[in-house]
Amino acid sequence: MAYRTVELTLISAKDLKDVNLLHKMEVYAEVVLSTDPRSKQRTSTDREGLKNPTWNSTLKFTVPADTGATGTFNIMLRAERSLGDRDVGEVHIALKEILEAATGDGPTQPKFVSYQAEII
Repeated sequence: MAYRTVELTLISAKDLKDVNLLHKMEVYAEVVLSTDPRSKQRTSTDREGLKNPTWNSTLKFTVPADTGATGTFNIMLRAERSLGDRDVGEVHIALKEILEAATGDGPTQPKFVSYQAEII
């Protein structure tokens, strides 16, 4: 089976809803490929950005070539809390959209895009 490596760089989020009432909000992003639950990865936690976290974190995924038509990257934005982390927002990106931007066998130029997070 043929595989491709996809690098997904999560830069930042803006104007998130503050879900922590007593403490400052510390946000991280968790990413999983819909076709492989074991692919879950996460960014570091931004402890200073509050509602505007910055990560600049690159996550690498190995993706089967035949996953492109059906797979999605599911990105959950979560706030760390002492009584359990809380969902802040989510983004779903079709893998097909990312793979169509990459052509050829070698590395391609980075493509910068923005997505609106759905508030949970």
